[in-house]
Amino acid sequence: MKWISQFSLENKVAIVTGAAGGLGSELVKIILDAGAFVVLADRDKTKLDEFSESLSIFKDKLLTHECDVTAEEDIHRLIAQTHQVFKNIDILINCAGILGQDASLFDVTGADWDSVINVNLKGTWIASTHVAQYMVAQHIEGSIINISSSLGLRSQLKRIHYATSKAGVEHLTRNLAMELVRHKIRVNFLAPGWMNTEMVNNILSGTDAQK
Repeated sequence: MKWISQFSLENKVAIVTGAAGGLGSELVKIILDAGAFVVLADRDKTKLDEFSESLSIFKDKLLTHECDVTAEEDIHRLIAQTHQVFKNIDILINCAGILGQDASLFDVTGADWDSVINVNLKGTWIASTHVAQYMVAQHIEGSIINISSSLGLRSQLKRIHYATSKAGVEHLTRNLAMELVRHKIRVNFLAPGWMNTEMVNNILSGTDAQK
């Protein structure tokens, strides 16, 4: 057996939230190459459709779903559609996230704080909880992967809301893992640093890029 076969996802079904984003889209390509059926979930329908079209060679293994991870009804529909088409959910990758405004402590607005926490932390909690319920009901020994950030462990100026949300994601992951281990559902997080994505480039090309 070749070592690469250990990483095969042949016939597995994966949902990726934030699938049309920079990191999400790369993760989608990786798991498609590994043999999985993939559900692309994103709230930006235009980008979602464009990304799906770029993956035409995998069209028989793809499903797209416009979805706001902060809305429980959207997550319910996402799970229902995935089950209807693929009859299973083995993997959830919570990649949906936003950076929020580049603002110092006294300039962060309540609205911006809420939007970042809602998408990055609450959205991860909602999707994880409902997909885990599905896995338990279907007796699936599944995997949930949450995308954190290097800022989940350290601080950075003008990112207090984002860093706090990602620290929350990491502790949420630990608690989910404790709750779900008896159901043989694995829960892990990945904490990448700065990556060459559109969201990051919008920051690095801004007026504060050199500060």
